[in-house]
Amino acid sequence: MSISGFREPVRVWQILGPVKEDTPAEHRKALDDFARAIELFDKREFPPALELFQAVREVLPDDQPTLIYVELCRQRLRGAPDQDLRPQYKKPDETLRIVPQQKPPPADGPPA
Repeated sequence: MSISGFREPVRVWQILGPVKEDTPAEHRKALDDFARAIELFDKREFPPALELFQAVREVLPDDQPTLIYVELCRQRLRGAPDQDLRPQYKKPDETLRIVPQQKPPPADGPPA
């Protein structure tokens, strides 16, 4: 992924803390489900993505990224415009928009 406004891709991470041996299996599964749901969302496979995000929400009901993606899936399933699928985050002085990583334009021509 990259952050809009940067020339080079920037990875963005959500810090969850260490996954310990005694971390409940349902939490481990929720983390795996979230990662898979993101993959499905990026492929525009919204029904199965929503199903996985809702499963994550049952285990981690206050997880903000999950809540955001549940709403984004619902919007897409209601037929919301097919643009800017990623959430926007606003700070007092700036707006950050998370976007899927895109291929760079060819070196010898304009962007496609």
